[in-house]
Amino acid sequence: MKPLISIFDTQDDTKKYIVPFKTRYVPHNYIDKNGLSMLYMHISSKGTRKRIPLDLHVSKKDFNPKKQRVNNKEKKGTDLNLILDNIDSKITAIKTTYRLSHIRLDTETFVEEFLNGIPRIDFIAFCFHQLELQQSQLAPGTYRRYFSFLTKLRKFKSPLLFTEMNTNTLLKIRKWLANRGNQKTTIESNMAAIKKFLNAAKKAGILLPIDPINIKVGNSHGNRVDLIQSEVKRLFEYYSSGFINDKDKLVLGYFLFGCFSGLRISEVQALTREQFEDDFFVFFEPKNNRLMRRRINKSMRTILDQNNKLFVKKLSNEFINREIKKIVSFCGITKKISFHNSRHTFATNFLRSGGDVISLQQLLGHRDVNMTMIYTHIVEAEVNDKVFLIDKLLD
Repeated sequence: MKPLISIFDTQDDTKKYIVPFKTRYVPHNYIDKNGLSMLYMHISSKGTRKRIPLDLHVSKKDFNPKKQRVNNKEKKGTDLNLILDNIDSKITAIKTTYRLSHIRLDTETFVEEFLNGIPRIDFIAFCFHQLELQQSQLAPGTYRRYFSFLTKLRKFKSPLLFTEMNTNTLLKIRKWLANRGNQKTTIESNMAAIKKFLNAAKKAGILLPIDPINIKVGNSHGNRVDLIQSEVKRLFEYYSSGFINDKDKLVLGYFLFGCFSGLRISEVQALTREQFEDDFFVFFEPKNNRLMRRRINKSMRTILDQNNKLFVKKLSNEFINREIKKIVSFCGITKKISFHNSRHTFATNFLRSGGDVISLQQLLGHRDVNMTMIYTHIVEAEVNDKVFLIDKLLD
């Protein structure tokens, strides 16, 4: 039987993937008033030559063209040599990556890759690069979530090379996240992010030791914790009280609005006070990329009327989520709550109040009714538990 060949086996004829070229560092002939010349990288291949300015300035008399390094052993000379070492490493990394990925590398491609190319060695650097490219297409909360995770991943290992992104490393990342106290849903969400970026790397032609399709990601939605009607009423009483401070009133106002509208935090954050002058308001639903029109119910209007700063003074998502936990706890509610739980609260209380699933699907903006059915299961479970009430007949 023919032995299996590793994806990193270089015994194949890979010469066709790299056009031979040489690189060397050359100081420019122009000498500035400080006696220094800008250093250029010269790339030559079969009669063609390219130059890349390196934004490094050296003394021509101190630069050794044979050793390609600065002779000056003072700190500045040592620092320049370290930078040149790093540039050499980058050159080698580009050549190696293209060769192993079976992508043709000529002088034109090399210059483009050196100056503007995506990071093809360090997985985390690649992720940050992709995140910046996609920022305009992502909801602000999604961007911040990815950015926060990548910042956290740097503490696991930096650099984290693409060649290390195998099954064993993914298991280590899971264990590391768990040891840091991350909830299971957070871990699955983080693993989904890794899978997303590895898929992007695969599309970019980066050779991976694991196919992203084989990465299994569990449920990242978590338990749909909601507030029952009496708990919502308790929060509303605090909101309407005379002793609530301005900060709590604003945070709680946004949260309660979510409890009576079912809107996501990104949708709430985009609203302005002027949109509530009529009986309807229009909001943009970024998840489905569409405009939605919603009637203002009595509860929403009451919440709006009690705080004229609502939808005028905006707060960050992080601040709202941090403060709502304190407010809920202050009101004697022990459930772990963030703003998104207001959406779950709206859904379950809508059904508890006699609403139907199809209407709820439309109100929540779910394209798949199966997502909405989750809330019916929650309410049905509560009803089934009430069968034990009949036991009181024999008490």
